[in-house]
Amino acid sequence: TAVAVDSVTGVATTSSFAPTTGDHDFTAVFTPTAPGYTASAVSADLIYSIIAVTPAPTSTSSVTTTGSHVVDQTLTCVNGTWANNPTSFAYSWLLNSTTIAGQTTNKLKLTASMVGKLVSCKVTATNAGGTGYDDSPQGLVAKANFVNKTKPGITRLLKVGKLLTATTGTWTPAGTTYTYVWKRGAVVVGKAKTYRTSAKDKGKILTVTVTASKVNYTSKAVTSLGKKIS
Repeated sequence: TAVAVDSVTGVATTSSFAPTTGDHDFTAVFTPTAPGYTASAVSADLIYSIIAVTPAPTSTSSVTTTGSHVVDQTLTCVNGTWANNPTSFAYSWLLNSTTIAGQTTNKLKLTASMVGKLVSCKVTATNAGGTGYDDSPQGLVAKANFVNKTKPGITRLLKVGKLLTATTGTWTPAGTTYTYVWKRGAVVVGKAKTYRTSAKDKGKILTVTVTASKVNYTSKAVTSLGKKIS
């Protein structure tokens, strides 16, 4: 394609083109167009090696996490899918959008200090062309829940004038503290671990409700089976 030479700079510029990958020799041919001139000149070979450029990875579906956003549970970061063939993945975790120091695997155990804060995972995908990034949606870390394995109970002789003792039952995890509420039918009659029966209890049904509590756990109350006092 004929391209005019700038009369001041002596430079001719043409639009770019896309040669194929590999080695290429290029020459420039200069042909004067002034009247009475027919000579032309050819430049020396310009040798170029054209290499393919690998584009950096880009996320094509969102990074996600699996697991529950509650204390003592473990989240797992899921890469999602990526274009341009990543060769490696790296992970970091963020709490309220700030990187958590030292957390560089695809798993994170949620601790008490994270309650009420937003946690997310960042995935860094790498190939020969560079790196790409994507974050999971943020999730709010909540208090954990107790699981009651066996109900509270009432021990000792179920007779008038006897001192009864409440058993806490079995909890996962164990509570740091337990509170007690004794009832005769629907009437509260005591709030200690023990309760001494009276004549008012004769022939009535007693129950004890035990509430387990622990920092950053939601308190849970469970009631024993009723016991009749003779």
